Amino acid sequence: MRAGVYRGPGDVGLVERPLPEPGPGEVRLRITACGLCGTDLHMVHSLRPIIDPGSTMGHEMAGIVDHLGPGVRGFAAGESVVVEPLASCGDCEPCRDGRDSICRKLQLYGLRRPGGFADAVVVPAHRL
Repeated sequence: MRAGVYRGPGDVGLVERPLPEPGPGEVRLRITACGLCGTDLHMVHSLRPIIDPGSTMGHEMAGIVDHLGPGVRGFAAGESVVVEPLASCGDCEPCRDGRDSICRKLQLYGLRRPGGFADAVVVPAHRL
């Protein structure tokens, strides 16, 4: 599959990557739309980047459910969905209290996890 990756300050390029396979509780989406926002631009143009070279960018994404991992319920192949861009751990105290936006291990798709500037992405089903 094709993926838009960060190569270094001011440099984003297109590369070929293997199609990701969903694990338990995950779904694979065929990306139909992914926004380009100020956060993405800041990450690309920063002289002190917070993103690692080779990372697939894009956190504002929508797609079509392509493949369900084991144990996924409530979604069907072909269904259109959007992705909550924050990837919380689900285990820390704020997450257990329903405040996952202040998760102690908070991650963002397109920064610490593969994002939507790609043909497909795997995300936890509970983030749809």
